[in-house]
Amino acid sequence: MLTSATHLPTLPASLKKRKTEHEMTIATQNYTVMKRIIYLSLLLLLCTTSIFAQAIYLGLGHLKTSDLTIVGENLYASTNNGIFRKNISSTDTLWTPCGMQGVYVLQTIVKNPTTFISVVFDGVTKYLDIKKTIDGGNSFSVLLSGDKEFKAALFLDHLAHPSNNYDTFYSLYHRMKTFDGGITWTPIKDYLGGRFVKFHPEFGNQIFTGGEDLTRTAELKYSADSGNNFKRINMTSFFAGDNAIYDIEFVGNRWIGVGEAVIAYTDDSGENWVQVWNSWADNSTFSMYIFDIEKSLNGQLYASGTTYFNNRIGLFSSATNGQTWDTISFQCVDRINPEIKCIALNSVNKTDNIYFGGNGIYLYTKIITGISKTLTVDNDIMIFPNPSSSTLYCKSTELFDNVCLMDISGRILKAYKPNSKEFSMDISSFGKGIYLLQLKNDNGNYSKKIIIR
Repeated sequence: MLTSATHLPTLPASLKKRKTEHEMTIATQNYTVMKRIIYLSLLLLLCTTSIFAQAIYLGLGHLKTSDLTIVGENLYASTNNGIFRKNISSTDTLWTPCGMQGVYVLQTIVKNPTTFISVVFDGVTKYLDIKKTIDGGNSFSVLLSGDKEFKAALFLDHLAHPSNNYDTFYSLYHRMKTFDGGITWTPIKDYLGGRFVKFHPEFGNQIFTGGEDLTRTAELKYSADSGNNFKRINMTSFFAGDNAIYDIEFVGNRWIGVGEAVIAYTDDSGENWVQVWNSWADNSTFSMYIFDIEKSLNGQLYASGTTYFNNRIGLFSSATNGQTWDTISFQCVDRINPEIKCIALNSVNKTDNIYFGGNGIYLYTKIITGISKTLTVDNDIMIFPNPSSSTLYCKSTELFDNVCLMDISGRILKAYKPNSKEFSMDISSFGKGIYLLQLKNDNGNYSKKIIIR
């Protein structure tokens, strides 16, 4: 179970010693004001919004997940015990094994439900192999075998391919490339090392590889000619000192990089970096190794990783193309050390579903506001009770043309046109989980996360 909590400092010992009720009241009031001033000052200093939120645990807590990917209606998890999948509309903890159980799978690229390619760690030889299945995981063939011991930490994106191209692959570990789906491989001419390899989603000839060099300084290399030549990017303004770049995302010509407690972007192909987050030494929930950054179909950026605090999950989100970031924090009660390594996104209308993978899988649902007219909770719309197990009631200042209940995959489960500003909906026939209630009229739309218990 995941719960949310905000930890505030306790009253100073001097206040506890005051004896009169009047003195205690005045001191408490002064202390409350002081906390508010400090809190507001920190908000202004960080230019971000910090939120303590709730998420849902989806299972696999006994395994280590190193990669998540969503294809169609399924979420695939690469773990230290093979590949698993589940339907994204399900919020239970049940998963279906789909290949290589008993084997450490680092990454899986899914073309369709029967064909996917995986990066596999051989625990005996300590090599990495690339394997492919065309029967949904019942059997795998070797596309490329390892020839040296793999000693680096287990990070994302060992294998990269251009968007919607499943014939071209670049292997970070093997430093090899193929253009025929793995039948033949040729060496990559320039040195290709680091923690990740990634194609630009819009420009398929641009390849990025990043990590850290021998001096433990963040290192990023960039190729504009499909990997024939690589240029080393100056990362001094990203972070000057002991750090690394673990992943990169793109918004037009902007590159947004994440590393050890650092987020930065560049608009000039890496000549200059603007550091927008650095919690290296602030000892907060958001001092973390940020391993993964992703962009949703709603134009939002999300980044996460492993925090220094072993019972929390931290999430960064940006609605400004990486220029400013909000922070969201989850406290894990039954998963003491989640060690998040990866995230995956599924966007439904104005809603982003963020899946976290580490020691277990977690789901957080974020409603995107500001895209259309936003009606405010309690003032314009009241939906209650939430959570509920039988009936939802709605009171609004406006009449809506359409009201529908959807699962988190966007599938409409129930829809009708209310004839009043006050109405109810029977939800007793739906299973436990997270749903979306969407209300629409000519002025805009409103979406609300609903929990059925």
